[in-house]
Amino acid sequence: MILFINACVRTESRTKRLADALLSHLSGEVQEVDLAKVDFPVADEAFLLKRTELLTKEKWDDPMFDHARQFREADTVVVAAPYWDLSFPAALKQYFEQINCMGITFTYTPEGTPLPLCKAKKLYYVMTAGGALLPMEFGYGYVKALAENFYGILETHLIKAVGFDIEGADIEKILQDAIREMEEELFAEKNTGSRIRLIQGSCAAQEADVIVNAANRDLREGMGICGVIFGKAGSHKLQTACNKIPTPLQDGDAVITPSFNLKNAKAIIHAVGPDFRRNRNAFDKLFLAYYNSLVVMKANGYHSISFPLISAGIFGGSLENPSAVSAEKCCEAYLKFTEDFPDYQVDVMLCAYTAREHEAALLEFFRYNLPNCLDRFNPGGDGVVPVRN
Repeated sequence: MILFINACVRTESRTKRLADALLSHLSGEVQEVDLAKVDFPVADEAFLLKRTELLTKEKWDDPMFDHARQFREADTVVVAAPYWDLSFPAALKQYFEQINCMGITFTYTPEGTPLPLCKAKKLYYVMTAGGALLPMEFGYGYVKALAENFYGILETHLIKAVGFDIEGADIEKILQDAIREMEEELFAEKNTGSRIRLIQGSCAAQEADVIVNAANRDLREGMGICGVIFGKAGSHKLQTACNKIPTPLQDGDAVITPSFNLKNAKAIIHAVGPDFRRNRNAFDKLFLAYYNSLVVMKANGYHSISFPLISAGIFGGSLENPSAVSAEKCCEAYLKFTEDFPDYQVDVMLCAYTAREHEAALLEFFRYNLPNCLDRFNPGGDGVVPVRN
C-alpha cells in the first residue's frame, strides 16, 4: 500500500501536481490522507493523558490510533508539503504527533534507542517553494530524521521545484523540468545488462566486437600482444591502415581500424598506454587508455570489447605490481563509462595471459567489491570471472 500524506492547502496546488506525477510511477493501492480534511484533536493535557493511558494498556485498536496503524502498514510513504516559513504547514507536524505512538510505529530498546515497527522501506518527500533559500533541516531534514530514526525508513528521496515566485519565473516550465528530473533520477530504465569479466587467456583469442591492441605512439607493429594482433590481422594490411592515422599519438589515446584477418572481431582499437619507465605517476593516462577505448567502441556502435592488461608488460617499468595497477584502472574506466552512458550496454573482457597476472588482477576485482562478485571463479570452468551484471 502507498500512503499519500497530502499536506497541500490550495485547490490548484503545484506541490500536489508534482506529487501526482510521482504517484503515477508507483505501483500499488494509494491511500490518501488529506490533512486539510482531518480534524486533529487539540494536544492538551487531557488528550495526552488519554493517549498515554490507551498506549499503556496496549489498546492500539482505539480510533485515536487509526493514522498510526495505517502508517505502520504502508509499504511506501509519499509526503507532499509546500515549503512554508523554512518548514511545512502545521498540519503535517500535527500528523506526525498523532502517528508517533510507542508500541505502534516504534518502541524503545532497553538502552532507550528507538526501535522501528513500520513496514515501509521508502519515503518520498515532495515540496515546492516560491524562492530559492531552502534550508532543509526543519522541513525535509526533520521528516528524514523521523523516518530513519523512529520508523526505520532508510531510503528517502527529496523531489522539489523551486523559484515559482521570482519575478519573470516560467511556472509551468519549472514544474515540468522538476517532473522530468524526477523521472530521470528515479524511474528511467537503467542499463542492467553491462558486465565486466576477468579472463585468463589472450585478448586476441576472444570472441568480441572489438579487440584492443596495446599500441605504441607510432602505431607500429611491436612485440608481445601487439605483435600477436598484427600477425593475426595480417601485418601488411593492418600496418597500412595504421599508417593513415596521424601520429605520434599521446598516452591515453585510442583509435580504431578494421580487424582484417582477425575473424573473431569486427574491429581493432589501438590504445596507447603510458610507459611507466618514463613516468611512474602516469595512472591517469592508463585510465584514459581504457576509458577512451570504450568511448571509441560506443562511437562505432560496438558493444563487446576484449582488453589486454595495458602497460603491464615492459611498459610497467618498476611498478611493484603492474598487472594489479592495470586491472584497477580498467575497473575504474568501466565504472565511469557505465555511469556516463547508463543506457549503453557493454560486455568488457579483461584478459590476463598468465596465471600470475590473473591472480594479481583478480585481487583488484575483489577489492572493488562490485555486485555479483561472490561466485567469481570456477576452477573447473572456463576461467571467466563474472563481476557485474
